[in-house]
Amino acid sequence: MLKIIKNFKYVLPISSIKRISYREEINLLRALSVLSVVVYHANLNILNAGYLGVDIFFVISGYLISNIIISELNENSFSFKNFYLRRIKRIIPALLSTLVFTLPFSFIYLSPINFIDYTKSLVSSLFFYSNIFFNNLDFYNSVDAKLMPLLHTWSLAVEEQFYILFPLLVVFIFKVNKNRVLGAILFIFLVSFLLNQTISNEKFYLTQYRTWELLVGVIAGFVPRINVKKMYLNVPYFIILFSMYFFDDAWILDIEPKLIVTSSTFLIIVLKQTEYNTFRISDNDLIKNIGKASYSIYLFHQPVFVFYRWHLKNNKLDDIFSFYIDSLILIIFVLVISFLNYRYIEKYFMKAKEKKLNLLIPVVSSIIIFSYISFQSNGFFTQRYNMPEKVILYSDSDNYAIKQNGNFCHHSKSNSSKDICVFNEEIENKDVYIFGDSHAKLISSDIAQRIKDKKIIMVTGDSCIFLSKTIVPDCARKDKEKLIGYEDQIKNSIVIYIANVWDKLDKGLDLETNIPITINNFLANNNKVIVVYQIPHFRFDILDNYYFNVTNFGDSIVVENNSYLQSENTQRSNKIYDGITSKNLFRVYPDRIFCRDIIPGFCVAAEGKNIYYEDSNHLSIEGSRLVVDKIIEILKTN
Repeated sequence: MLKIIKNFKYVLPISSIKRISYREEINLLRALSVLSVVVYHANLNILNAGYLGVDIFFVISGYLISNIIISELNENSFSFKNFYLRRIKRIIPALLSTLVFTLPFSFIYLSPINFIDYTKSLVSSLFFYSNIFFNNLDFYNSVDAKLMPLLHTWSLAVEEQFYILFPLLVVFIFKVNKNRVLGAILFIFLVSFLLNQTISNEKFYLTQYRTWELLVGVIAGFVPRINVKKMYLNVPYFIILFSMYFFDDAWILDIEPKLIVTSSTFLIIVLKQTEYNTFRISDNDLIKNIGKASYSIYLFHQPVFVFYRWHLKNNKLDDIFSFYIDSLILIIFVLVISFLNYRYIEKYFMKAKEKKLNLLIPVVSSIIIFSYISFQSNGFFTQRYNMPEKVILYSDSDNYAIKQNGNFCHHSKSNSSKDICVFNEEIENKDVYIFGDSHAKLISSDIAQRIKDKKIIMVTGDSCIFLSKTIVPDCARKDKEKLIGYEDQIKNSIVIYIANVWDKLDKGLDLETNIPITINNFLANNNKVIVVYQIPHFRFDILDNYYFNVTNFGDSIVVENNSYLQSENTQRSNKIYDGITSKNLFRVYPDRIFCRDIIPGFCVAAEGKNIYYEDSNHLSIEGSRLVVDKIIEILKTN
C-alpha cells in the first residue's frame, strides 16, 4: 500500500482549503451517475443497481458545497444571502420547468386518485419535502412506484435539506473555533452511518439516514490530493461499475453497496489525476455535455419513463418497455429535452441577475393554485368523467373506514391510532375481535357500524396478517411487537379472522403452518372463530376501467370464474383453511359471493351501478357489506 500511495498527508488544515476550479473527473462522475440511474429506470437489465448513481451524486454534492462554503469563509466573503441565491438559481428554474412539463401528461394519463397523489407530490417537490412525503405515502395501497412521475425528487429534497442545515452548522462552528469543524463533521458522519444499522424502510428516503453520504464528499475536501501509480487511477471507476452490475434491488436498503460506491467516489475525488487515463472518455464531447446537463437529465428521465408506462397501461398494450429499441428512443428523447433545458433554462438563470428570479414567481404561484384546485375537486373528477361521484369516493377507502377519537381504527403507514379501537364497550355480551390486514379494513368498519349488541375490538392494519408469536415485517401497526401473544388473552369470545393470504404466500412466513397454529390457538381458549376466506383477485384495477373508458358506468365488470378458482394461489389459500376442523370454526366464502351467487360462472367486480371493488383485490364498501351480511348471519346464532 505504501508503494501505491506517495507523499500522503492525512488532512488539510481548514484554513488552507481554497475554491476548486472545474475538475474533469467530477464531471465524468456526474455523467456516470446520471447515466446509471437512467439505464436502471429504463429497465434495460444491464445495471441492476443503477440506483447507486444517486449515492454518487450525494458525495459530489457534499464535496462541492462544502468547498464553496469553507473557501469563502477562509476568504471572509461568505454570505448566506449569496449562497442561497446561487442555490436558487442553480436548482429552482430547472425543477420548475420539469414540474410544468409533467402537468399536462399527468392530467391526461393519471386516474383521479393517482392525480391527487401526483399533485401532493408536486407541492412536496416544489418545497423540497418530497422525501418525507414519499416516506409517509402508503405504498401498500398506492399505485406502483414505477408509475409516479415525481418519485425521484426525494433525492433532491435530501440535498436541499442538507444545503439548508449544513451551512448554518459550519458557519457557527467556524466562528467559534474553525479547527473544530472537521471533528463535528466526523461526529455527525458517525451518527448518520450508525443510524443505518437499524431495520427501517425510512432509511431510503430520510435525510438523517443519507447525511453520511454527503459528508463523505465533505470529508474528501479535507484530504490532500494523493499521488498514486497511474495504473490504479481507474480502479475506483471499475469498482463502481461492477457494484452497479453485481448488486440489485434486494440490496436497496443495505449499506454495503452504498459504502462501496461512496468510498470509490471518495477515492476518485482525492486521487491526483494525471494526463494518463485508460479511456480518456472524459474528453468526449457527449460525455462532457451529459455531465454538465446531468441535473436536467435526472429531472426529466423519471417522468418521461413513467408517462410511457402509463400510455402502455391505459391503452392495454403489452409492456414492451423492456425492449431495447423503446428504451433507446426514450433515452435519446430524455437527452434532447434535457440538453435544451440545460441550455435555455439552467444556464440562463445561473447567469441571470437577481431580479430575473421574479420571472419564477408566477410559475410557482400557478403550480400552487393548480394543486389546491386539484385537491378541492378530487383530481378534477367531475370535469374529466361523466359518472357518479361515488366512483372517486370508492378509490379512497378512508372515506368509509371507521374512526374513533378522530383516528382511523385501521392502521396504515400514513395513519395509525395509538390504541386498539373498542366499540360498544359497555355491552357485556360476547366480545368480538377482528384480526386482519387491508382486506379487513372496510369489512371491520362495516361490522363496527352495524353490530350494536356486542363489543367489537378491531386489531387490523395494512399487511398485518395475524400470526401467533410472529412479527410480520411489513405490518403497518406501530404496536405490532406488543401484539405478540395477544391471542392468549382472548377467551370465551368470537374471533373474526381475515387475511389476504395471496399477498403473503412464499414470503417466508410459512402460512401453511402458521395460520392453522394461530386459529387453533384461538380455538383452544374456548373462542369461536369465523374465518373469511380469500377475497377473489382480478388482474386489473376495477375503478381504472371507468377512468380510462374501458367500461362505461352501469356496465357490469366480470371475468370467467375459472381464472380465479383454478389458480394455484387460490387453491393453496383455500387448502390452508380447509385443513382446520372444529365445531367452533365457521367459514365465510367470498368466492361464492362474487364468483357464483351474483352471476353464475363469473367473478363479478361490478354489476350495473353496484361497484364491489376499489381496485384489483380490495372490496369497496358495497362489496364489504355482502361479506358482512354472511358474518352477521353467523353472529346472530352465537
